Amino acid sequence: DNREDAIFWMAQVRAEEASNELKKFIFEDGDAEIREHAAFSYAQSEAKDAADVLIRQGRTDKDPDVRSQAWFWLAQTGAGESEAAIRKAMRDDNDADVREQAGFAMSQFPEDRAVEPLADILEDSSLDMAVREQALFWLAQTESDEAFEYIDKILTSN
Repeated sequence: DNREDAIFWMAQVRAEEASNELKKFIFEDGDAEIREHAAFSYAQSEAKDAADVLIRQGRTDKDPDVRSQAWFWLAQTGAGESEAAIRKAMRDDNDADVREQAGFAMSQFPEDRAVEPLADILEDSSLDMAVREQALFWLAQTESDEAFEYIDKILTSN
């Protein structure tokens, strides 16, 4: 708990100055929970490279739970490169749970940015069916008119 508190406050108060130390926690710590917490803390900070750090962790961490959370926190940052990185994870990650959780991460974008990528996932027959099913679920959860129009189009087309 003390380590997590220290990491969080380092990121909140001195993210730029403590960037190298925080990245050691994110990428090198032996404890998956610490790596995950450090990424969360960095994502919540004012660090200019937070999106890049989260993308790197999402692509490279050995623990699938840590990778899943990296995609979630990346989506929460709202960074422009988030959609492409998360979509790549949905296609390329070797863990089915990470691929599905990436779909959930995609749903965390603001409504105007979530519908199109989720619809694209639905239409991508190269993706696992489980990933596509999750995209449909999260698309419906957006409750946007655009999402409902898209779902209606799917349901009524033959």
